[in-house]
Amino acid sequence: MKDEVSVCAAAFFLSRGKDVVTAKEFVMGVSLDLRWMSVREAERLSSLLVERGVLRRSGDFLKPAGGLSSLDVPAAYRPSAALLDTLRAAPVASETKNDVLGDIVGAAVAAGASKGKFIAECNRTRKRLGTNMEAAALVHLRDLGVDAGTFADRVRDSITSSL
Repeated sequence: MKDEVSVCAAAFFLSRGKDVVTAKEFVMGVSLDLRWMSVREAERLSSLLVERGVLRRSGDFLKPAGGLSSLDVPAAYRPSAALLDTLRAAPVASETKNDVLGDIVGAAVAAGASKGKFIAECNRTRKRLGTNMEAAALVHLRDLGVDAGTFADRVRDSITSSL
């Protein structure tokens, strides 16, 4: 499993063309951009990679601990079912904090939006505006007619905590 975890990290960093990313960029990239897994599973993957020494955390930044460039990464890499099962079973410390994005998505679904379509629209807006996912989700939540102000403070806190 350690080898596949390393290959997964190498595939992500190759797709980004960077050696350093924020933890949030890693999670959103793995889950929403590459569509390998859910946000929660991506958070677990991030924790697992740091725990196993594949990635190093410096503040809010993640970077390979070394040796990823020597790995053979398949061109169309996708995590195996075994890795996804491991991530689904593993707890992650960040699950105890408020998940503002999950709450915004829940409010959008409650307002009648399709979860997949809402997330896809938010991701397009995030890329187009160069903002984070929570801010893009607030815009789309407002467009659905839901009072986005109820989430504004939490989104601001989420954004400023990652600076």
